[in-house]
Amino acid sequence: MLLVSLLVLAAEIIIVAAIGVGLSGLIARPLFSVATTYLVVSALVFGTLIAFGLGGLAVRSEATSYSRPYDANGAVDCENWEVSTTYEVPRFDLVWWALAANPFVVLADATPTEFSPEGYPVDLFGQIKTGVRAAQQSPLEQRWDECDPDGGYLTPQDMMESSVPSWFVGLGVQVVIAGSLFAGAWARTRTPARRLPPGTRIA
Repeated sequence: MLLVSLLVLAAEIIIVAAIGVGLSGLIARPLFSVATTYLVVSALVFGTLIAFGLGGLAVRSEATSYSRPYDANGAVDCENWEVSTTYEVPRFDLVWWALAANPFVVLADATPTEFSPEGYPVDLFGQIKTGVRAAQQSPLEQRWDECDPDGGYLTPQDMMESSVPSWFVGLGVQVVIAGSLFAGAWARTRTPARRLPPGTRIA
């Protein structure tokens, strides 16, 4: 787990450095290029969170809660379901992908998670991953099953096994951004001369 975390962290540092180098080649003023680099990194860290939050709150749907009915003797009927209530919920499951490019989400999602015997993560990265994977779950149907010892709810471990990893998508998006900036800087600073005699000075 530690080795994977260090590898992903090293990849993130290289990507941020490539973004900085690319922007310094595209922007003539050094101070402005540094400030722009901070803005790009801040957009990946905070902008993704803002887009996720606003996007989820902007889209709302009607959710339905189900529970087991009771028979005439007051016993739980484990063969049927009944509608308990309906209510509006934000649809974070439609915009969870906005978090994919967040460096902290990439690091947490790529790191293998250790679980307690009850199926809960025991480290901070696992808790972050649980939150991101939980955002993928549709809130349109909520079921409370009194016939199930666990109430019918999934543990974080079960939820992770039934959800989609996103770290490689986020890492790919970051690589594309850094590569595009680096390629633009390479093209902008390339000189016409390809081969020069030894000792030739280029101002």
